[in-house]
Amino acid sequence: MKVIFNCHTEYDLNNKESFSHLPVLLNWLELLNIPMTFSLAVGGIFRDNLLKFIKDKKIEFSKKSEIAIHFHLEKEQYQDYFNQFQKILGLHPKTMVFGKWKIDYDSLRFLSELGIEKDGSLIESDKVIRAPFLIEGILEVPVVSFKGKPVNPFTQLSHFFLLRRIIKKYHTKNLICQIGFHSYDFFRFNQKPKFRLIKKIIFKNILKMIKQYNLEITTLSEMEKDNFEELAEVKMPLLGKLFNLIGH
Repeated sequence: MKVIFNCHTEYDLNNKESFSHLPVLLNWLELLNIPMTFSLAVGGIFRDNLLKFIKDKKIEFSKKSEIAIHFHLEKEQYQDYFNQFQKILGLHPKTMVFGKWKIDYDSLRFLSELGIEKDGSLIESDKVIRAPFLIEGILEVPVVSFKGKPVNPFTQLSHFFLLRRIIKKYHTKNLICQIGFHSYDFFRFNQKPKFRLIKKIIFKNILKMIKQYNLEITTLSEMEKDNFEELAEVKMPLLGKLFNLIGH
């Protein structure tokens, strides 16, 4: 099993014009020293504000990280924001995710022509983990999903226990476990962002399991179509079921 952490990097939840939690998150993640994909939101309510914030504040990402583009926009704007991404950050994105887990299949060929090589957006309704596959010249790397929803251990405790079971039971399989989450998932927001301790504990527990089973953490750009296996279904563990009953 290989693991990808794909951080959909977005706004502060209490102010959609602010990104003040991002430096706090990056400082902490730097200490963990792990590869991670940061998918930077553009378009829609984000416009190019996040990109300008990163440039103006001289935000630095870990050398082990990769920077992807996270499209939240109408398809006729793809070219414009792709160009803005390159102009503002000086980077040519080769990996991406769509907004709200909704793939714009009609635009994949055009995005491939722009230079996009990998996408990490797909949620499967009938598989927990689907193997990467090519579509319109782009390698699609599906996220871990459960009953048609992305498995996010930082927003639902039931998903945390489910992910633990997947790693523990299937770590010897040739699976790619892409975990998608949002940058703001780690914080509570009042006047300023403050880490929620439980989210740090959850992340460190997942990393402990990854280390225990000697799993490789990689990034979306490093993925190849390499005869990965698929996981059709997995049972929710008892603790997961209990938390799921109360909507968590």
